[in-house]
Amino acid sequence: AGLPSEQARREEAEKKRRPAVGGPAGSGDPRRTEVGFHYRDDFSQQRPDDWQPLSGQWVYENNRLVEKAVTSFATMVLKKATLPQDVRIKLRYRPLAAAGLRSIGFSFDYIDQGHSQDIYTHTGDASQSVQAFHRTGGQQVYPQAGIVQTKDLKVGEEATIEITARGQQLTIMLNGTKRLDYVMPVARREGKFALWVHQGSAEFLELEIRELTLSPEDLRREHRVAVDQVALAEKRLATAHAEVESLRARIAAERAKHGATQGLSDVVIEKRKLLILTASRAEKAVAVAKADEAVLHAEQNLMLVRPSLRAESAHGANATPVPSPPSSGERARVRGPNGDDASQSQSTEERTPHPNPLPFKARGEGTGEDTAADALLYDNSPAAIDAEQKLSAAKAALAAARSAREKPDDKYAAVGEMFPATSTGRRAALAQWIASKQNPRTARVAVNHIWLRHFGQALVPSVANFGLNGDQPSHPELLDWLAVELMENGWRMKPIHRAIVLSATYRMSSSGGGHGDKETRGRGENSNSSLPLSPAPLVPLSSSAAGTAHDPTNRYLWRMNSRRMEAEVVRDSVLFAAGSLDATRGGAEIPEAQGQTSLRRSLYFRNTPNEKMKFLELFDVADPNGCYRRKESVVPQQALALMNSALALDQSRLLAEKLTKQVGDKDDEPTNTAFITAAFETILSQSPTEAELAASHRFLQDHTKLVAASNQAVFTAGGQSQRGPSAVPAQRARENLVHVLFSHNAFVTVR
Repeated sequence: AGLPSEQARREEAEKKRRPAVGGPAGSGDPRRTEVGFHYRDDFSQQRPDDWQPLSGQWVYENNRLVEKAVTSFATMVLKKATLPQDVRIKLRYRPLAAAGLRSIGFSFDYIDQGHSQDIYTHTGDASQSVQAFHRTGGQQVYPQAGIVQTKDLKVGEEATIEITARGQQLTIMLNGTKRLDYVMPVARREGKFALWVHQGSAEFLELEIRELTLSPEDLRREHRVAVDQVALAEKRLATAHAEVESLRARIAAERAKHGATQGLSDVVIEKRKLLILTASRAEKAVAVAKADEAVLHAEQNLMLVRPSLRAESAHGANATPVPSPPSSGERARVRGPNGDDASQSQSTEERTPHPNPLPFKARGEGTGEDTAADALLYDNSPAAIDAEQKLSAAKAALAAARSAREKPDDKYAAVGEMFPATSTGRRAALAQWIASKQNPRTARVAVNHIWLRHFGQALVPSVANFGLNGDQPSHPELLDWLAVELMENGWRMKPIHRAIVLSATYRMSSSGGGHGDKETRGRGENSNSSLPLSPAPLVPLSSSAAGTAHDPTNRYLWRMNSRRMEAEVVRDSVLFAAGSLDATRGGAEIPEAQGQTSLRRSLYFRNTPNEKMKFLELFDVADPNGCYRRKESVVPQQALALMNSALALDQSRLLAEKLTKQVGDKDDEPTNTAFITAAFETILSQSPTEAELAASHRFLQDHTKLVAASNQAVFTAGGQSQRGPSAVPAQRARENLVHVLFSHNAFVTVR
């Protein structure tokens, strides 16, 4: 992806260079030599076609523009035009007394709030300054060379800041006094203008933006900049080509290195060594290309801050012309097509001599522009010193890269992450130790969880804590026996489940009758009475009253525990009872929003801390972060969920329709009795008692009369519901009865 982008950048730089080829003769782009862009605003009235507020509180009052909100970078953009590259901007404003930093400024080359060139003044209580900085990639960069301390700013007093930008050269005037000559360190871009206030408040009085006319010197400068950009783009393109070749060579070497190693001929071995050496050379060539690119970039930055590279501007129009110093791009061209072949034995200065060097002290003589003292001061600026240091470091890195390239070896960066052929075995050793028979705690924890899921009560109540601070098991021998069974069966859990559900303990009644209760019938020959799964209570319990008196929490299992269904089971049971449950296994995760319409099992719906199905959440759905033991609550919202959910309504109507087809649609006592019995057995898994049967008959009669007498309209399905109610009063009463049974406590309780 890097190579095409570098090619595009090189082509764009070449397009910019072509119009400026005639620049040194003063005949560059004719459009740029005319007076162009000009904008002025005295802020006496609102101009919504010109300005677009992005943040803050911008108000027009008393013939001025006021930003009142003390916030971070309150910004308003001049949306009509793109600013020219050579421009003079003048802004009059007044910092107000609002507390804060009182940073007031503007952006040019503005693309967004993360990409711009910026100028501002800081009117703090303890210090004041005028600064130039830039924003790139969303980051604010404040070069030390762009900061100037001042004492000309006061809260409540008018200030005028004026800048002149020619290419990357920037001059800042504050209240009529030059404060800063600065070289913008990042390349200029086409962009807009924006006003902003940061952590303060200000009123703006006047803004004027005027495009500068281009002199012959400006055209020559543009020509040099364009040539430099082309040269730098060519270097980047060469680096991208080197990276492609390096990648190809390393891929070939990796394939040869990690191929077959046994029975290879000497020729194949030598070829493998050659591929490895080629990969090493190609990687070192990339380092040379990058270092050469860095040298060129450092040279270009140095030319921007050294007045000695602007010697041609020191001569008047009638003086003997002095040849322009070559741009860094022109200097780069003498290096040869490969970037270094034509200059292997000479330094950058040796291979690019100045065509007509002038003594430094004579540069400004007779021109009235720069004196020797001014030039010396500018050459010794922090920016110039920093540029010299960076160029020296870049040259040293280039020399080191070339030296390394002349010493090929078999080392190069692997194409991808390499893994050992064999594992260290540490993870396997840990797993074997955890699952060792000498460490029975793992098996105890596992069978304790299994027991909890079947009985609703664990043998060790502190499920997540088997340590010294945890609870003691109610049946330690049983826990140990189950743990041994799990390990002896190869950690297969299915035999443990089978042993539990076939035991006499599991098949006890939850009504309190104990072992002698009639609901324990049916054990017969299938009962696994040989297993120690019928722990005897501490005292003989012959009745429910005795059991409740001696063991009210049923810790010793003198009866089966009653427990509420888990959330997923409640939803799936509604679907299963109506014959709608889709038992398809696997597949993609289902969005929780489809919980009321999808017929898939609840197991397959998305369940995260932020994305839970509302229906399941009311019934205490599992915590996705850690479900050692589910909490169990009984709240009114659960009944409301079963009564009002689209899922329960649709399945009630569907089940009523199916049961009616089985027993008939006559509205008489025998048919209604058959319907009531079928509904109880299907939904509650039990036949209705005489009292329940009588109450259900009264319900059907009353609701049939109510629906028929009130002439209630039949509405289409509402919300997420997909089935409307029946238009027949008797059938609608049956639908309501089924719906009531789904809301019955016995439906959501496992006994």
